Amino acid sequence: MESMPSVQVCRPRSRRLRWRPLRGYGKLLSPPVLLGIWALAAVLSAFLPGMYTSHRMGVAAQAWEGLAHEGGKAVVKAWTQALPIPAFTRGDEAELRQALEEDSLLHAVADPAKGEVWIREGSRLRPAGEESARLLRWAREAQASGAPTWLPPVQDNPRATDEAVLGLAAGRWWEFKVWRPSAPATERFLKSVTGDRAPFRFALTRYGRDPIMGRKNTEAGGLPRRSWLLPVTKPTFYALFPDLSLAFGDPWVVGILATPAQDALMAHELRTWTRTAWTVHAAFVLLLGLGCLLHLYVSRRDRLRADQLAFLAHSLKTPLTVLKLRCDTVRNAGLSKEVQDSLLARIGDEVDKLVKIIEAGLEGVRPEGREPVLQTVDAAFFQRLAEQMEPIFAGEGRPLSLDVEDVAFQVSGDALQPALNTLLENALLHGAGATRLRVQRRRNLVEIQVHDEGPGIPAHKLGALAGAAPNAGAGQGVGIFLLNQMAAHEGWGLRFDSMGEGFSAVLEIPA
Repeated sequence: MESMPSVQVCRPRSRRLRWRPLRGYGKLLSPPVLLGIWALAAVLSAFLPGMYTSHRMGVAAQAWEGLAHEGGKAVVKAWTQALPIPAFTRGDEAELRQALEEDSLLHAVADPAKGEVWIREGSRLRPAGEESARLLRWAREAQASGAPTWLPPVQDNPRATDEAVLGLAAGRWWEFKVWRPSAPATERFLKSVTGDRAPFRFALTRYGRDPIMGRKNTEAGGLPRRSWLLPVTKPTFYALFPDLSLAFGDPWVVGILATPAQDALMAHELRTWTRTAWTVHAAFVLLLGLGCLLHLYVSRRDRLRADQLAFLAHSLKTPLTVLKLRCDTVRNAGLSKEVQDSLLARIGDEVDKLVKIIEAGLEGVRPEGREPVLQTVDAAFFQRLAEQMEPIFAGEGRPLSLDVEDVAFQVSGDALQPALNTLLENALLHGAGATRLRVQRRRNLVEIQVHDEGPGIPAHKLGALAGAAPNAGAGQGVGIFLLNQMAAHEGWGLRFDSMGEGFSAVLEIPA
C-alpha cells in the first residue's frame, strides 16, 4: 500500500522554554555574523600583546642604552684624563704612591727631552728596561704630533690585539695607560668609575678586521665573537658604541653589556609585561564575547515579543469574524426580542473570550522568570469552539462537524484556542467540502485533527509548510508559520497529511 504524503513539523516533547523566537531574515548581526566578528577581533587583537611587549622592551632597552652610554662616557673620560705626576727621584715616594693608587691603568711615564722612561711596578715606578726604547720613541712621536693624547700605530705595537695603549701629555712627562681586558688593574679601574651597582659592564671587544691577525673577528650579522668578550660577562643584552671607541684605537670597539642582575631584571619585567598584556587581551576577548551574547539576548527578547504580539494579532482574526457575524445578525429587524437577547448574550461571551485571548497574549510578554498558568481542556472546550465556528463555515456553505472523545488535559494559558482557530481558518480559506474537527486519545497523547475534503497539497510542496517564512502579501502563510513556532515551543507535535483528496493538520499534545 502506497504511503500517504506527510510532513512532520515537530514532535511532541516536554515543554522547556516559554517561547522560541522566529528566525529574523535580513538581520545583519545574526549569531554566525557575531561569532565571526568576535573570532576576527580575537585573532587580530592577539597581535597586540606581542606588539605591546616589544614596545615596552624597546623603551626599556633604549633607556638602558642611554644609561650605559652615559656610564661609558664616564669611563672614557677617566681613561683619557692624565694623572698629575709629582716630582720624584726614586719612584717610591709617598706622594707618587698615592697618585698611582688613583689610576690603576697607568703603565709607564717617559720624558722625551731627558730620555727618561719609568715603568710601573705595583705602587711604585722603576727605571725601564727592554721597553724603554719603544716607549721613548712613542713619547717623542706623541710630542711631535702636538696633540694632548696619542694612540700608537697598530703596526708598532706587538700587543695591539691583547691590550689598548693610550699616551697622555702631563707636563714634561708622557703617560702611557694600558687597558688589558679582564686584568685585575682594569677591574679596579672600572669599579672606581662605575661602582658596584651599575646595571652595565664596560668591555672592549675586537670588532671588524684585525690588522695584525688579518682575519674577521665577527660572527654572522656583524656581531663580535663571544670569545673576544670579557669572560666574566654574558653577551645577552649589550650595545656597541663606536663613538666611544675612538679613545682606544684599532682594533678595539667599546661594548657595554648588561650585568647578570640586569639581565634577570629585564627577564622578570618581560614576563610581567607579557602576562599583563595577555591578561588584558583575555579580558577584552571575554568582554567582547559577553557583549555579543548580550546583543543576541536583547535581539532575541525583542524578536520574541514581536512574535508574540504578531501571534496575538493573528489569533484575534477568527473571533472578530464571529463577533461581526453575530452583530450583523442582531441588526436584522425581523428577529424577536428573545432571539436578540440571546444573540447579545452570546456577543458578550465572545467579547469575554476576546478579552481572555488578549490577556493571555499579553501574559506571554511578561518576564521569562515567571511560570505560565496551566488551563484544563475538556470535551466542552471543543464543543464551544465548534459552536463559534459553525456560523462562519455556514456562511461559506461549508459544513463543520465535531467528533470528540471524553478527554481532559492541560495546556499553558490560552495557547490552544488560537492554534485551533488558525487550523480551522486555514481549512476554510484553502480547503473545500466538509470540515471535521476530531479529538481522540492515543496512549499518552491527545490527537486533534482538522480535516477538509479539498484538493490537498502536492507532495513536492508539502515540505514548504514545515517552517518556511511567510510569503509577501498580507497574511499569506503567517498563521501556519506562527503556528509552527508556537507548537515547537509548547512541546506539541504538528503534522500535515495530504491524501490527494483532502488535507489534514494534526496536533499531538502530551497528556
